[in-house]
Amino acid sequence: MSMMTSTLLQSVETRLRQIENDTNEPYHSKLVILVGDHAQLPAICYYHLPDTENYCQKHYVYNAIDWNSTTYHTLETSIRHVEDPEYCSFLNIICCRTPTEGEISSVLNNCYIDEDLVEQYIDDKTTILCTHRKDVDYYNNLILHKKFPADQIYAIQLETNARTVEHIQSWVNNKRFNHMQHVALGALVMLTKNIDLKVGAANGTTGIVTKLEFDLEDNVCSISIALNPSRYVQIVGKKSIQNKYDFQGHFYKASFPLMLGYAITGHKSQGAMISSKVMIHIRESFARGLVNVMLSRVTSRKNLKIVNNLQPSDIQPLLPWFLENVNIVVD
Repeated sequence: MSMMTSTLLQSVETRLRQIENDTNEPYHSKLVILVGDHAQLPAICYYHLPDTENYCQKHYVYNAIDWNSTTYHTLETSIRHVEDPEYCSFLNIICCRTPTEGEISSVLNNCYIDEDLVEQYIDDKTTILCTHRKDVDYYNNLILHKKFPADQIYAIQLETNARTVEHIQSWVNNKRFNHMQHVALGALVMLTKNIDLKVGAANGTTGIVTKLEFDLEDNVCSISIALNPSRYVQIVGKKSIQNKYDFQGHFYKASFPLMLGYAITGHKSQGAMISSKVMIHIRESFARGLVNVMLSRVTSRKNLKIVNNLQPSDIQPLLPWFLENVNIVVD
């Protein structure tokens, strides 16, 4: 619930009153249980403020009506990190304040890996977390080409009617939209939008490519994915569509709502618990709480490698007013 906004929580409360035709009792006396880690990234603020430290507070969940009447229950121990209590204590520190060099080195000194050794270390069983999308793309393609021969990797063409329109080529070629340029049978992929919630095919779900179909021009036109041994989803056609209108008319581009799933951003990793091999690449911590989110996905340091050494300046804790309002004690 860390990314729940005050508007969303208020909408739940309002809808319950409408259903029960009751305008007096908050949540119509229903017991609403909210579970989550407030030390993860706060909800995204779409206001542009001149002072980067003056984050917009209005949309945070604790500004919802009746928030102050809630009862808090704080877990004494993180179940995720129960096998590594020293690591758990370090994560509690970086949630609330910037650690010292000594605190960082005492906990993470054995986790570092030089950038020039990364290619030898990672494989298709490694989960890679990155602060930046360009690193996600790099590692995804690196693992794909390590795992599969070149003749088993197929290019995915972007569908568009603006291929020759010169003045909007930056829009056409924006890789943030065309998530996946290559695919292979057996590749790990992640859905980037909800496809079929009945079978669990939701944004962020991962699966293995089991079948590819091609059109008359040998372009990939259908991708079947096994979400687990009993759940499958088939994506026919390119369902992610973006439109653009300008003085020359209407243009569109379309792609599969997929990306390779070996590497993901720290933002995308929220809520995950990773007990297998993990590598974290922190190029720059551009959001408060981001490093804490990435490190806390890992259950134990024995599975963790970090590209290059972390410095205190790499770790930005959440702001005190946010921690205080969600009942996190600042040490």
